[in-house]
Amino acid sequence: VDPTPTRAFARLTVRDSRGARRGARRLVAGALTLTLVVTPIYVFLGDSISAVFESEDQAMDGQPSWPEVGQETNDFATQGVFDATTVYRFADYAGDWVNERGGVRRTWHPPACTCRRVRVWWFGGSAAWGWYQSDLHTLPSQIAREAWKRGIALDITNYAMPGWVLGQEVRKFAQLTTTQDAPDLAMFYDGGNDLNTQKDRNKDGRGSDESEISFAEHEVAQALAHQGVSWDTVRSMQSRPDVGTPTLPDQVALHAMNRYRRGIDLATRFASVVGTTPMFLWQPLLPSASPAAGNPDAISPGDQTFWARMFPAAKAQLPASVVDFSDALDAVQHPVFKDIWHTNERGADIVARAIVDRLATQLAAAHRRS
Repeated sequence: VDPTPTRAFARLTVRDSRGARRGARRLVAGALTLTLVVTPIYVFLGDSISAVFESEDQAMDGQPSWPEVGQETNDFATQGVFDATTVYRFADYAGDWVNERGGVRRTWHPPACTCRRVRVWWFGGSAAWGWYQSDLHTLPSQIAREAWKRGIALDITNYAMPGWVLGQEVRKFAQLTTTQDAPDLAMFYDGGNDLNTQKDRNKDGRGSDESEISFAEHEVAQALAHQGVSWDTVRSMQSRPDVGTPTLPDQVALHAMNRYRRGIDLATRFASVVGTTPMFLWQPLLPSASPAAGNPDAISPGDQTFWARMFPAAKAQLPASVVDFSDALDAVQHPVFKDIWHTNERGADIVARAIVDRLATQLAAAHRRS
């Protein structure tokens, strides 16, 4: 395990299950059958593999599924699969606590009833997917459970995938609408990855690069180069400024949010065509919460300084269509954040109740229309 990681994923054996494609698709698919060597998310977030499970963990110790769900989460996130729409996704996985099939994570659903039911597609990164949380206690599971207590039946399909940014989610949403009946609601739960990927680019002097992004962009470029495509050719396929010097946190936020807003605009247009109501939810992160809400080693001093400037600058640019839940855990005075992005199941429960509270009118309206 790399003790000083800068990337987001484990050693991924990337497989293209679609078969060969002509032209550029064949080139990319063939290139991405390579094994891409990148650093695990859980290491990227500040833990070594051994430390994840063997050290005292104030946020996670006491969670009924811990540490087994942590091990299953890590196992799941080592099998990356190339995806022409989203760059990558993760393969199917079956465990006691983590179950993924066909790009969908197992989620709690209300019992059968004669009541009206609301179909929801749920998108996001690892926090939306339920990192270090059991299937029935992820954020979408707890949202569905909380809404059911209030008489609203939400059938949520969890399409979130660790590491995804809004652009990847929007492309997945559009793809799904070509093969399935559109849902009543599409919820996009984001913020952390959109900022962090831009922060990573800034380390390479690309903090102003607003082109489409994913955690695997460096590995894709390397894979293409190893298949006989020169780096100059790869660069010509991208629309980005020349590499320069790192920029300031508020400027990193500006460029990340410019891309985020474009993703919202695109998702809104797609949703209007298929008759779906989109909802954009800005997630809580440890840098905006009380320090007491996180593990003592959840964030390094250097990262704290950068995030303390970047996150407020990003929030100040949120479009009016985004519902800001960054304050959902502000009142918590005991550790719920394991790291900057991820909470225990208790934290997910608090956020779920905040989401249902603030979106009660919209959920009830969707319930009446369904």
